[in-house]
Amino acid sequence: MEVERLTRRGVLGLAAAAGAGAMLGRGGVPAFASKVPENLHAESVRLSVRHDAAAAHAAANGWSTSAVLRAPRRVQLAGLAWTTGAGPQHAEIRGRRRGGAWTRWAHLDHGADHAPDGAGPRRATEPAWLGRIDELQVRAKGGLAGLHVHAVAVDGRAEPVARVAQTAAPFPITPRSAWGADSVPPRSDPEYGAVQLAFVHHTVTANGYASTDSAGIVLGICRYHRDANGWNDIGYNFLVDRYGQVFEGRAGGVDQAVIGAQAQGYNSNSTGVAVLGTHDALPVSDMTLGALAVLIGWKLALHGVTPTGQVVVASAGGSANRFPAGTPVTFQRISGHRDGDTTGCPGTALYGQLPALRAVAQRVAPPPSARPPVPPATAAVVTAKAASRRVHAGNSVLLSGTSSESGSVQVVVERAGGDMRFKFVRRVPLEVRGGSYSGRILLRTPGLYRFTAKAGDTGRSQQVFVRAIRRTARNGGLRAQ
Repeated sequence: MEVERLTRRGVLGLAAAAGAGAMLGRGGVPAFASKVPENLHAESVRLSVRHDAAAAHAAANGWSTSAVLRAPRRVQLAGLAWTTGAGPQHAEIRGRRRGGAWTRWAHLDHGADHAPDGAGPRRATEPAWLGRIDELQVRAKGGLAGLHVHAVAVDGRAEPVARVAQTAAPFPITPRSAWGADSVPPRSDPEYGAVQLAFVHHTVTANGYASTDSAGIVLGICRYHRDANGWNDIGYNFLVDRYGQVFEGRAGGVDQAVIGAQAQGYNSNSTGVAVLGTHDALPVSDMTLGALAVLIGWKLALHGVTPTGQVVVASAGGSANRFPAGTPVTFQRISGHRDGDTTGCPGTALYGQLPALRAVAQRVAPPPSARPPVPPATAAVVTAKAASRRVHAGNSVLLSGTSSESGSVQVVVERAGGDMRFKFVRRVPLEVRGGSYSGRILLRTPGLYRFTAKAGDTGRSQQVFVRAIRRTARNGGLRAQ
């Protein structure tokens, strides 16, 4: 959509879609915002790629096809990863429920353009969202040697309910705590830069998802970015779905200039917003464009910037950067990812909508702030301890501690599986009074539990371990699990 073709009625219509009428329902509840159940969590699954001799004919024109790969559990999102070399430039993946029909082949974007500034070579493609499947197949040009599938299993679904007050924004943003990020904690504390412009992305995943799938897709991308890519956290600062739901991305605060891993060479002076889906040929809806306008208009204004006009920033370089390190590069304040890096992102259709997005964002944005937010000096200081190291399964353990931040702490409860890898169980809020908190947490199932108390975006306690034990039927004694 060219700016010249954007009529006054069109601008007013998109502005209305971007306003409270589209993003908020009754009582301040967004039309499609989600509250995620406490059991939403994600687990990585690695599958070795085996060549399918029976499919040798598929190697025509340089393509090689794998055998059918059976996942040990049902997964939803998957990509290709490797340990050496540059990886495949062209690869595709498909999936099915065992005995069912295959999905269409999904292109796996090489993804070298998404990376932290100064990072080494990328070791994984972008992931594809395939729905609930347990069998996969991949094909790639140049052979399959050295490749493996990195899949993510997401458990739990979302229900419609979330409110404006969950984050520092004046409109609904689904916070990290509500899409399961507690099960994928960042590897280190966030870093802060400056927000001079916004880059728009698309995630190159499926477009046909339900509103209750969006939180799981965000969680799956986060787990993939952290485990397959080896990044600190999810790369994007924000994500928006086809229904206009806005999700907090990388940890550190929606009102802060958190440095992401979304536009190689420009992360320290930008914010990155990704639309869930693939928008090479399919434009985003007015609902999504309106949500993008409200979000980006507010975010830029918060940092003293308007949505229109241009800015010059210095490239930090990188293998996928269009400009060598140190080059002054002129960007629109709202740019597409392809403007800075060698990529087709955010897709031709969505890229063509950026002029309209700038116009609507300018219309709905608040006045630029004269005082951009100051990054937090230090993380909150949190401690935690358990009253007992062992309890009977079915009973509760008393957890207590201190927090330098008022309000409440969120206690993340995890339980070790048979492979001794801890899996997210639930999140328990405990109120802080006079710098202290305490509460009892029920341990229903025998096993080894791990507790971490969190305050704010970065404050975390040391990990506390408690074992739940059960009574044997034979002698009435206790047996540890």
